[in-house]
This record gives sequence, C-alpha cells and structure tokens, in this order.
Amino acid sequence: MQVNALPLYPHLPRMTSLYGDVIISNHCPNSVYATEVGSSQTALRTLIPNQSTVFPIEVRDDGGFSIKITTTNLDNGVLQFEYTEQDDTLWWDLSLINKGNGTRMFVEEGINATTSCEGGKNVDCPAGDSCCHEVYQKPDDNQVIRVCEGYANITVNLCYGYADRT
Repeated sequence: MQVNALPLYPHLPRMTSLYGDVIISNHCPNSVYATEVGSSQTALRTLIPNQSTVFPIEVRDDGGFSIKITTTNLDNGVLQFEYTEQDDTLWWDLSLINKGNGTRMFVEEGINATTSCEGGKNVDCPAGDSCCHEVYQKPDDNQVIRVCEGYANITVNLCYGYADRT
C-alpha cells in the first residue's frame, strides 16, 4: 500500500521540487499575471482574486530565475521574485527595480514574503511603503538578499493589506 503525504497547500496543485516551491498568492481585488523566466519563459499565468499558483524551485548551472508579476502586462512594470540555488543554499529576493503602473497595486496594498526555512528572514512591505527597504529599489540594494539553507517553501502575498480589510 502506498501512502502519499498531504500537500502543504491542499487547495493548490501538487508540485514536486527537491528544493521547495514559490507560492504566489493574489489577495488583490483584481487579477494579476505571473511568468517565470530562466533559460526560457513559462506561459503567462492569470491569478484571479484570492487565487494562488505554485512555481517549483529549480536549479540551472548558468544563472538564476525570475518570476515576473504584474497587474497589467509585462511591459508596464513588474515585481520580481528572483532566486538562484547553489550547493543546497537558496538565495532569493523581491525586486521593484522595474516597477511601473503594473506594480502600483502591490505597493499601495502591501507585499510580503514568508519562508519555511529555519532561521530564514521574511520580507514585509506594508501598504503604501513605496520605498520599502526590504526589496530591491536600485541595483546595489544587496542587503535585501535572503538566504535559506536546504529545502524551503516561500509564499509571496500580493496586496496583503487589501486582504486584511476584506
């Protein structure tokens, strides 16, 4: 008899990754769009309000990955979840360097990211904090890089300030 473990997020499709998953949760009042870029680009995913999607954490030898998230289109500004893995260490951050109209809702309503890794540092950008020091605002904001040793699930909550009011 085979016994399967229950997924951490039973309402999401089960994904498997040796390194963990990035879960994007949309708490915004409107749809958001996400795609992952690495050695190639995945299909654009649409997340309606209160919907989540899972991107398995992957490894590649020639660089990292970026999950680009927007409320309009990828040419109108994006929030990026960026990560790379090396020697069982996951390096990750959130970036608003390429912000524009497509990210205004995230800044107005707040962004946070929580990690399951032991001792891992979360990200919290409260609603209205357009200069949040926990995400990349300019290319040399290297203090915002987070580190996880081994397996980690990371949940990015978009518009979490809006979710608190509903």
